[in-house]
Amino acid sequence: MPVERSELVAKLVIAATVEYATPYAVTLAGSVGSEGATNQLVTRVPAVGTPINEGDVLMEVVGRPVIVLSGAIPTYRTIAPGATGPDVAQLEQALERLGFSPGTVDDVYDTATESAVQAMYAAKGLAAIGPTSAEQDRLTSLDEAVVAAESQLRTAQKALDDAGKPPQSSELLQLQQAVTAAGEQLAQAQRDAVRDNASADRALVQAQQDLVRAQSARDAAAMVLAKAITDVSPELADQQAALAEAEQALAQAQVAVADRTDSRAKMAEAAAIAISSAQRGKDAAEAALRDGTKSPDTTNEQQALADALTSLAGANAARDKAENEIGITVPAGEVVFAPTLPSNVTNVAAVVGSPAVGVMATLSSSSSRVVGSVSAADGALVKAGARAVVDLRDYAIELPATITSVGPPAPEPTVAGDGSGSTGPATDRPQVVADTDQHDELSSYVGASVRLVIDIAATGGKVLVVPIAAVSVGGDGASRVEVERTAATATDDATTDLVPVEVGLTADGLVEVRSPALHEGDRVVVGQAAASPIPISSAPTP
Repeated sequence: MPVERSELVAKLVIAATVEYATPYAVTLAGSVGSEGATNQLVTRVPAVGTPINEGDVLMEVVGRPVIVLSGAIPTYRTIAPGATGPDVAQLEQALERLGFSPGTVDDVYDTATESAVQAMYAAKGLAAIGPTSAEQDRLTSLDEAVVAAESQLRTAQKALDDAGKPPQSSELLQLQQAVTAAGEQLAQAQRDAVRDNASADRALVQAQQDLVRAQSARDAAAMVLAKAITDVSPELADQQAALAEAEQALAQAQVAVADRTDSRAKMAEAAAIAISSAQRGKDAAEAALRDGTKSPDTTNEQQALADALTSLAGANAARDKAENEIGITVPAGEVVFAPTLPSNVTNVAAVVGSPAVGVMATLSSSSSRVVGSVSAADGALVKAGARAVVDLRDYAIELPATITSVGPPAPEPTVAGDGSGSTGPATDRPQVVADTDQHDELSSYVGASVRLVIDIAATGGKVLVVPIAAVSVGGDGASRVEVERTAATATDDATTDLVPVEVGLTADGLVEVRSPALHEGDRVVVGQAAASPIPISSAPTP
């Protein structure tokens, strides 16, 4: 056999199956409908093979939809107003893709997000889950508290404005006129007091003078009487009568003096009271004028306004907090985030009339892949990125492919009819996954058994190769080939030489050999008995 120059590629053939890519087991993270809703029974299921795009309703539970959106984070809670986190951002991104703008796409569930969720449900002829009647009553009560606080604030502001206004010109004129009038009244009271006191003094003096005259008259009458008694005057009786009259006049004069004294005291007291009252009136008028012309003291009104502002801020905060907690919600069971869309329903575990628990269905990508397993030893030879061929022998079709992963076997989800979502047993054989650019054609054979032919090693170019049977191992353990040599003359017999070689990759019955004494075209002996068989390598010798 001649020595040839050729590229060798070692291949590994394994049994494999065509599958849909990225299967996803659908479970519900919580209740469908209002929080705490009971009797979560399945009311509609999809048919196997149903295509599922983002925003589609996969199934129904208690008449409510289970909507499929695209996302890597699985649903794990009910998303309500005020919620924050990456799942909220994922929801808003999905709403934006579907054409229901949530405003600024961030990680906060605000009123714009609520409106987008409501619009998504409405577009499907459905009603989103909104506030309960008790929550509506709470919002109404808080709204009324805000209105009352706003009214209180307006009243306090008006009181402050009124208190801070300076008096009008007419008011100042009235105050000034009141001061003038009060001053005049005080002066008049003082003049009246002087006049009345003078009159009382004159009356008292006149009474005192009358008293003195009465006393003199009485004393004179007494002396006349005494003389008459001594002289035994015949006019004694007349003199006695005159004395009695004088004493009576004296008594009357004394009474008059007492009356005038008392009257003068009372008049002085009345004048003092009148003057004091007039003085107080004048003081009050002057104080009113001073108050009217100085800057007003609005301390109380300002405090009342501050209290009203605090009350309004508290009412607004309470209402805002309630609005952030009450509104359109996304129940945990009504949205399923699938990692890959569009997908197809490849298995349905849910049964109409049964509780919505466990695995409900399986969604698989519309693309396909080839999955097989190998022994641990062969698995060490297969590398991600290696070239391969999908051999559909039953259909006489071969498709080029690439190994995408080699790794520990993944347990396959067993979608049981009872929706338990149990997991099938795993093996210790590494799993090999291959992909092809011809997804449309490969998807037509989902479920088919195929051969996966994998390139596990190559010489990387043309090398010298000989049949494996041409290589033997000598007693020294070195590999060699027997090479025919051309006879010197036509009558001479051909001769052979044993040429030591280094053995490389083996494939398809050929082996790579390296030796400076061996050239392309040389002929080697095949099938010659050897001291011992050569070791067969599946990888190039360094």
